[in-house]
Amino acid sequence: MSEHENKPDVVETDRADATAVETPKKGRKILNRRNFLIGSAVVAGGVAFGAYRLTRDYANPLLDDLAEGETAFTPFLKIDGDDIIVITGRAEMGQGANSVLAAMMAEELDVAYEALKVEHGPASKAYYVGNFARVLTGIPNHMRTDDTVKTEESLRIIGKIMGIQNTGGSMTTDDGFYTMRRVGASVREAMIAAAAKRWNVAASGLSTENGHVLNKNGDRLSYGELAGEAAQQKLNSDPQLKDKSQWKYLGKSQPRNDMVPKVTGTATFGMDVELPGMVYAAVRENPYRWRPIKSLDGSAALKRRGVKKVIELDQGFAVVADNSWRAMQALDDVIVEWDMAVEYPADMEAVYDDFRATIAKGEPELTPTDEGDADAALAAADNVFRAEYKAQYLAHMQMEPLNATALYGEDGQVEVWTGTQAPTAGLWGSSTVAGVPQENVKINTVFLGGGFGRRGEIDVIEKAVRVAKEMKGTPVKVLYSREDDFRRDYYRPAALAQLQGTVKNGRIDTLKADTATLSVMGNWGKRVNLPPAGPDPTIIEGLAHQPYAIANYRVAGHRSGSNMPIGAWRSVGASQNSFFMESFIDELAHEHGLDPMQARLDLAKDFKAPRGVLEKVAEMSNWGSKLPANKARGVAICSSFFSFVAQVVEISQTPDGIKIDKLYLAADPGTVMDRVNFEAQMTGGAIFGLSQAMRGEVTLTDGAVDQSNFHDYEIPRFTQIPAFEVAILENHVGVGGAGEPGTPPAAPALGNAIFALTGKRLREMPFSKFVDFV
Repeated sequence: MSEHENKPDVVETDRADATAVETPKKGRKILNRRNFLIGSAVVAGGVAFGAYRLTRDYANPLLDDLAEGETAFTPFLKIDGDDIIVITGRAEMGQGANSVLAAMMAEELDVAYEALKVEHGPASKAYYVGNFARVLTGIPNHMRTDDTVKTEESLRIIGKIMGIQNTGGSMTTDDGFYTMRRVGASVREAMIAAAAKRWNVAASGLSTENGHVLNKNGDRLSYGELAGEAAQQKLNSDPQLKDKSQWKYLGKSQPRNDMVPKVTGTATFGMDVELPGMVYAAVRENPYRWRPIKSLDGSAALKRRGVKKVIELDQGFAVVADNSWRAMQALDDVIVEWDMAVEYPADMEAVYDDFRATIAKGEPELTPTDEGDADAALAAADNVFRAEYKAQYLAHMQMEPLNATALYGEDGQVEVWTGTQAPTAGLWGSSTVAGVPQENVKINTVFLGGGFGRRGEIDVIEKAVRVAKEMKGTPVKVLYSREDDFRRDYYRPAALAQLQGTVKNGRIDTLKADTATLSVMGNWGKRVNLPPAGPDPTIIEGLAHQPYAIANYRVAGHRSGSNMPIGAWRSVGASQNSFFMESFIDELAHEHGLDPMQARLDLAKDFKAPRGVLEKVAEMSNWGSKLPANKARGVAICSSFFSFVAQVVEISQTPDGIKIDKLYLAADPGTVMDRVNFEAQMTGGAIFGLSQAMRGEVTLTDGAVDQSNFHDYEIPRFTQIPAFEVAILENHVGVGGAGEPGTPPAAPALGNAIFALTGKRLREMPFSKFVDFV
């Protein structure tokens, strides 16, 4: 990364995209931690879309590659004749991002949704995630208000300075709700201004309709006809946005704009990329992570038909051949001796012992929730309930194995084609490996065959560029077999939690939790060149700041120094922490004869949105009604990614094992963009959660991962998926996440149902260690 990119230029521009603090005379901006965290009532400056007054606008990357006749208004929108093209800057990996973002643009630009074309933008800081730092408000989700949402918007400055283009953290919809609508509204205003100038009339007398500006006398001009003149207009930094009551597209469901290409097989995924003269490289790396190879003999592989080269890598090797099958077969011909030293706990017993020792040190990384005096309450209590829970390592197992295609040109230009969640990180990684400036690198992001956090890593991009550097002038597709993909994963971290609690006067009065795990943000950040960012909130998310009014409530997160390769997995820390939290709440309730649903309602009674989802899911599942002896229900709720999701899992005992019959789900993300798409994300997330609870598990033996494919890392079959009933509420404020919040409550709801059915309290996943599933 260049010195210029590391040090943003503090220069005022005409456009504003968030609040900044100004000194009175020179307009210079004072940037410090206090400015970031002060409330929206005292920050100055306007809110708008593309860049901040504090720093110079990032250059519009579309200007580098405009075809004749095209007009690029912002990095997010260009017009070519009558074609209006939305540039999303976010990966489409099955979550419907392109469709929802296009609907936001259509709404404010006043064009027909189905008329828009959608493209993924190039790797560029111009597509930074503006709401990346919204967690810095420190305000629990159940205390979120319209004013705190404005405070979150003021923190977009941090996202601008970081300049991270990334798809993850359930931030796409919220970020797009801010950015895409403002782009659409400002360009619509520019179209009206251009038409007014051409007709020599007042802009106030003009209107728009489906991509046209209308005059009262019946004249009309299309946006395509006006594009050149409109592009000369200064875009409004604070355009008038539509009231929700005026929405035509948002809040409703639109056809997915990726549906036809995916159904017809014309969508281009990474595996589909084919270039003239392409060769193929298969990769194998040391199963003992971070360790190099001791010796390598590729002579036998080079005798195989079609094999062109064996390339040694830092921790393994690649075989290049004229087709993928020959490359993958030749991997087994290479004689390699691995360095088998282990840099992390070598088996699962050692993993959990490390976590216990980390907690025992009494030096938490962060204590975000510390209300009342939990230690004093526990010391004074006659009956303290204690429990320890464990969560396992998990793999991503995305449908499309890792792959990337790279071309290292003779002129030092590097081009990459891949499905990635992290284009700007890929830009940095490619530049570093290739030894060329970032401006010499181009990343083409195609459809992703599943991401779930794994494609937020850039290792496969770096490998492709490394191999392409050895094959200058020849495009190379690097691909992993399922087995090599699995064993080189960055796994969901294992974790351990120790909880203590009391009940007083029929209500949970004390909850103290200590959890230990590895830092997802710390580990991922190092791999993608992010500066250290302090305590990692993923360690405690889903356990701290839950929507409960508990008098004495303390959560401490302890960071293990283990060097196990870990990364983000769908719903990140909430995936394990909700299991800890909601299992313990259930245990406390049962221990004191409380109804699990009522116990939660009592704790959430003062918080409208979380109470609402609990009440709704109780109504949907007919909670409290008598069930046959072979049936039971379990409940859980989690606040994650600025949404609330409550689930009730209903199960039955059969002669062959436990069957998951139905999953009731009530969610409240605040404002919903597309109800059908949101429901699909909820059900998909819940299935992900059931998968970790039922069978998913990565274990270690002598430092090597034991599992390798779906035969020994099982996921639920179609026959094991329950019937779903989903309710979507909008009592909350702002725009919450969709892709990840459905995952966390599923595991504890299932575990709580198993206890209600069998009397077995499962404090460790996967549950298949203790019960059978049909």
